[in-house]
Amino acid sequence: DDSNASIFPGALEVDCDLVDQDCDGTDWPIAVAPVGSSWVADFTSVQDAINASLPGDRICVAPGTYQEQINFMGQDLELVGAGGASMTTLDANGLGTVVILENGETSAALLKGFTITGGYRNGRSYGLSNDSDDFIAGAGIRVVGSSPSLQDLVVENNLVEGVGEYVGGGGIFAYNSRLQMDNLTLQQNIV
Repeated sequence: DDSNASIFPGALEVDCDLVDQDCDGTDWPIAVAPVGSSWVADFTSVQDAINASLPGDRICVAPGTYQEQINFMGQDLELVGAGGASMTTLDANGLGTVVILENGETSAALLKGFTITGGYRNGRSYGLSNDSDDFIAGAGIRVVGSSPSLQDLVVENNLVEGVGEYVGGGGIFAYNSRLQMDNLTLQQNIV
């Protein structure tokens, strides 16, 4: 019951319905919504919300398509598509990797409830080193030296084009990382 604080005081805000679970008027997540949405939101850009967040913050993203690339920038935060993957999309429009987690994010960094699409990486891998910068990989999600949690995602229609020894990971690329994954669908990603 979200209307009576005495029933469950101190309840955690466990979802992105923007309902104050313990009715105390605090602990609201950071909200992102596209222009014209019915949501009252703090931001219209997912990356702007990430840039303004602190470790441990939850960012709730309203249903819609967000044409941008995002980088967690080392932040252990929760980024949640409120409508789930069928209603909330991150689309890089062929401009690069859609989601980047390569700054030591831990399992407290959560990406949940999105379709990840439109990622693109190209180039030549010379194979001169075992350095991840030499890899032409990770158009959908690129994880380097991090251990994020990925849940309830559809990763589709991402493209890696390249020549060389280290070309791959059209949908997801992970290097020197440990991913926690649950309920992911990968389809139509091309290398």
